[in-house]
Amino acid sequence: LTFAHPEEVAIARFCPLREADGSYKAWYSYRSNSWGYCIGHATSPDGIGWTRHDDKAGIACDPDSWERSMICYPYVLDTEVGRVMFYNGGRYSDAGFGVAILEQD
Repeated sequence: LTFAHPEEVAIARFCPLREADGSYKAWYSYRSNSWGYCIGHATSPDGIGWTRHDDKAGIACDPDSWERSMICYPYVLDTEVGRVMFYNGGRYSDAGFGVAILEQD
């Protein structure tokens, strides 16, 4: 991964999944010194070279919700109910953790 934001200082909890077609998708946390963690998204045809698509992560922090200032440390897995993401909210999970289910058409 390359840094997309000039002030970005950290990428954490990289969680890749292999798709049925052999390509990869991944979710991770990223932050700067001026803003808290967000959850990003990247794709790869081979699991080696990655392209970031942070705007397509499928989840964003809502400052008016329990998450408050940031969301971080995603763990994504496929289940019987679909693709599920567990993540921390608030300041490194002081607000708890959330569960998000990918909605598919």
